Amino acid sequence: GRVILKLAEDVELLVDQAQQKCRALSIGATGTVTLGAVSTAKYVVPAIVARFKALHPDISVQLVIGNREDIIRGLERNHFDVLVMGRPPDHLPLTAKVLGDHPHVVIAAPGHPLAGARTIDPHQLSGERFLSREVGSGTRVLMERLLARIGRDGRVETIEMGTNETIKQSVMAGLGVAFISAHTCLSELADGKLVVLRVRGLPVVRQWYVLHRADQALSKPADIFETFVSTAWPELVLAQAVSGSSAKPM
Repeated sequence: GRVILKLAEDVELLVDQAQQKCRALSIGATGTVTLGAVSTAKYVVPAIVARFKALHPDISVQLVIGNREDIIRGLERNHFDVLVMGRPPDHLPLTAKVLGDHPHVVIAAPGHPLAGARTIDPHQLSGERFLSREVGSGTRVLMERLLARIGRDGRVETIEMGTNETIKQSVMAGLGVAFISAHTCLSELADGKLVVLRVRGLPVVRQWYVLHRADQALSKPADIFETFVSTAWPELVLAQAVSGSSAKPM
C-alpha cells in the first residue's frame, strides 16, 4: 500500500509538471532568446537575465556582449532577437524603446590634483592623459567629441585600452583619467577607489534602448523578454545608483 501510494504521488507530480509545460508552450513561455548587448551594458544586463530566468525558467537566454560596432554588425546580420544598447543605428528598420538615462563622466584616482575642485573648466584637462576605449566603441565616440573641445590648442594624449575594467584599474593606478559610463564604475565610486571630476558641461547624458529589427517578427519568448527588460531595467539601474549614491555627481 505504501509503495502504491508513493507511486501515485509521483504520477501526480509528473502530471502537474506536464501540465505546466503545456501551459508554457501554449503561451510561448518556452524557447530561446538571443540577446545582444554593448559592453557597457554588461554591468546591468546579467542581473536582468538572472531575474528573468527566475520567473521564466523554460526560456533560455543567450547573451552576446560586444562593442557598438560588433553589435551593429550582428544586428545587420539578424544574429540577435533583442538588443540593449545606446543610440540605435539609423540605417536599419528598428523598433526601439527608451529604457532610461545613461550618464558619462570623467573619472580619476582619488589623489588627482583636480579631485576636490568644485568646478573644472574643460580646458584644464588639456594636459591630462586620457585612457580610451577602442575604435568602434560608443564611449570612444563620445570621448572624442569631448577631447575636440578640450584640445583646440593642441592634441590631447590618449592611450587605447580594450575594456572598461582595464581602464578603471589603470585610472586607479594613476596612469591617467578616463571618460566613461557612470554605470560601469558605481561600486568603485562608492568605495572611494575612483572619483568623478566635476567638469563643466558633464555628465554627458545619453539614453539606453531595448530594440529589435522592425522587419523581423519577434518570437513569443523574445517578446516576453523584451517586455520584461522594459519593466525591470529602471528598478535594477536605480538599485545600482542608490548603492553608489554617495559618490555620484548627478
